[in-house]
Amino acid sequence: MPKKKKQKAYNMDDEMIIGYNVGSKKKRTSQRKQKRKKNKIKKILLVILKIILILAIIVGIILFLFVSPVFNITNIRVEGAEKISQNTYIVLSKIQIRRKHI
Repeated sequence: MPKKKKQKAYNMDDEMIIGYNVGSKKKRTSQRKQKRKKNKIKKILLVILKIILILAIIVGIILFLFVSPVFNITNIRVEGAEKISQNTYIVLSKIQIRRKHI
């Protein structure tokens, strides 16, 4: 009698399917997680950069307002100064008078 070949049970692990990688699903999920993590870090850095930029603009505006003259005083008029001269009041006020440029 001829010997019978043993039939093996079908085992999915031993089979090779064209176009299908066994470990690719794990790799894809780990790559997705890495991309999400990188995107999250990028978003956080962009938010921090925007906040720093807005704060820098606000500080710049405040500094500009403090440095620039708010009032351009061209003349000081003193009324009712009988005992003390007008120049004394002007000097004691410590106000810088700006001359108009014509």
